[in-house]
Amino acid sequence: MSEDPFQNKPKQLKLKIEVARPEDWQDYKKIRLEALEKNSEAFRRTLAEALQNTDQKWKDALSGDKVFMFLARNDLEPIGLAGAKKVVEQGENIWRVISVYVRKEFRGGLGRRLMENVLAEIRRRGGSKVVLGVRKADSQIPAYTLYKKIGFIEVPPVPPEEPYEMELILK
Repeated sequence: MSEDPFQNKPKQLKLKIEVARPEDWQDYKKIRLEALEKNSEAFRRTLAEALQNTDQKWKDALSGDKVFMFLARNDLEPIGLAGAKKVVEQGENIWRVISVYVRKEFRGGLGRRLMENVLAEIRRRGGSKVVLGVRKADSQIPAYTLYKKIGFIEVPPVPPEEPYEMELILK
């Protein structure tokens, strides 16, 4: 018999996933700083860099038509995030997945749900291709595995010191 993946999660899970708006900036800031502190090897930005952001910069990160961020909340507490930003490349509608993170005690399905929301939003915005980078670190094996299961493929060449670059063609 397999182990229940939700056995260690809080019993009263009141999960809500929605696109963050500028007025959600404090929750976004809280979970983003947590992500950078607890999983620094997964991200290009550092905690020190993010701590330099002004309140307005946090708000601006949730504004515009070329970037979006989903926040996952348990009740009112932010527990995860995932987003995308538009990449201009030879006239194609390409999006880069950014800032995927789920608080440790909520892992085991929430990352996939966040990614499904991100991909649906990219499709809604007319996206034709999605790219992402995954750092080569043991802690990132679950993320790499998730992206492969969703349908992302590695895009060669990949220099050994760089993150794995992956892409997904949307249909």
